[in-house]
Amino acid sequence: MFALTLTVLIIFLLHLFEEQIWPGGFLTWWNSVVWKSSLPFFPLSEKENLNINTIGLLALGIVLILLGAFLSPHFFYILFGFMLADALQHIGFSIIKLKYSPGAYTSILYIAIIWLGINTNTSALHFAWCTIILDFILGTLILSGAYLRSYKKKQKFSFIK
Repeated sequence: MFALTLTVLIIFLLHLFEEQIWPGGFLTWWNSVVWKSSLPFFPLSEKENLNINTIGLLALGIVLILLGAFLSPHFFYILFGFMLADALQHIGFSIIKLKYSPGAYTSILYIAIIWLGINTNTSALHFAWCTIILDFILGTLILSGAYLRSYKKKQKFSFIK
């Protein structure tokens, strides 16, 4: 269990590192590629990106990793659902837009660790997939809410290209 905990934590931190630091550029990519904005900090601002994408996800991830390590491996499955939603977003946008999405490379590692994490505990396989599917839906709804919020913000300021 320690190896899984450490691996999930490292991959999770690597993903945030890839998005925000090296090669970085998630915020600019999100605004220019997804929303076709000419402004690098609109409709998603630096503050929103920091609060949601870094601090919020990092806090959630660390809490679930610790709960998974010390209480029950089932907490990993909750995290895996969110990781899967995030991974599919990055990979999907990279394919659809034909442009690298900061976070796409470590998203491949997300999928690998999800597969490994589920297959190391076969006694809970059914529970694992049910939890991951439910959390994938929840994660997708959260991402959809972020898209909708950005869309409404862009519509409100439609004079900004």
